[in-house]
Amino acid sequence: MIRERLSENYHRDEFACKCGCGQDTVDYLLIILLEIVHFIFDKKYGEDSYNGRVSVYIVSGNRCKKHNISIPGSSNTSKHLVGKAVDFVIYYYDKKGNKKYISPREIYEVLCRNYKNKYCFILHDNFVHADVRKIAYRKDATTKESKV
Repeated sequence: MIRERLSENYHRDEFACKCGCGQDTVDYLLIILLEIVHFIFDKKYGEDSYNGRVSVYIVSGNRCKKHNISIPGSSNTSKHLVGKAVDFVIYYYDKKGNKKYISPREIYEVLCRNYKNKYCFILHDNFVHADVRKIAYRKDATTKESKV
């Protein structure tokens, strides 16, 4: 099967609903945001990596209504439903071949610093949520603090 490339680092199937229904819409602004994230962390951690690159793994991209309902704490107005949200982690393999995850807190702080008045970023224990809504929103779900 040939994968549909959306950008330099992302393919459409990475954003598909995890239930297997085939829903795979993704907003182009989200792709641009993720490419910038990839660039920022490649610059920071690329020298430590065996291949000079990091990997941004999409934990959850698009969701159909049925799948969204099955996720605890998920909103019925989730931006995942319309392809405008992503939950992700970033990792790389060091020069010894060990998989190293970049702290979600570090990712969250970099995003908040670089996009002060844009988008939504939510820090979770094991991943970061990002969406391209029009009104800026921040939440540290590890402490329940939110900022609009």
